[in-house]
Amino acid sequence: MKKVIICLIAFCYVFLVSCRGKTDEVNINNANEYDWGVALRAENVTTESVTLICTQSGGGLTGELNTGEEYFLEVKVEDNWEAVPTVIDNYGWDSVAYIVNIEGETSWDINWSWIYGKLEPGEYRIGKEFMDFRETANYDTAVFYAEFEITE
Repeated sequence: MKKVIICLIAFCYVFLVSCRGKTDEVNINNANEYDWGVALRAENVTTESVTLICTQSGGGLTGELNTGEEYFLEVKVEDNWEAVPTVIDNYGWDSVAYIVNIEGETSWDINWSWIYGKLEPGEYRIGKEFMDFRETANYDTAVFYAEFEITE
């Protein structure tokens, strides 16, 4: 039964993600609106990759916390965050659902060279959308960020 529920959740997430375009074209909720106990941090940063660590502790989750494969990068220009241009026009994301460990850490090794190329020195942040999934058609989404710097 547990496998069936996980498969249903994954299917719902895949369906929802596949119905969207690029993240920067979608009106998504700001993580500041939600207290899900989620914190992102970037480790092992290079010009082409990062290890993204998601820590979940406490907060007001009302369902299961999950995310997909999609992410986006922004660069700080003066005091504003701007989308990092992609090196390809047509790209897509695998439709998968990752269940985030509650009261623990989950990590992803992300290599963005295929979509963003090598990053120049500067201040960046990576954004990732998460879902507080209660049941089909009953969920909230929010984007969380981890800031990092490229110094090379």
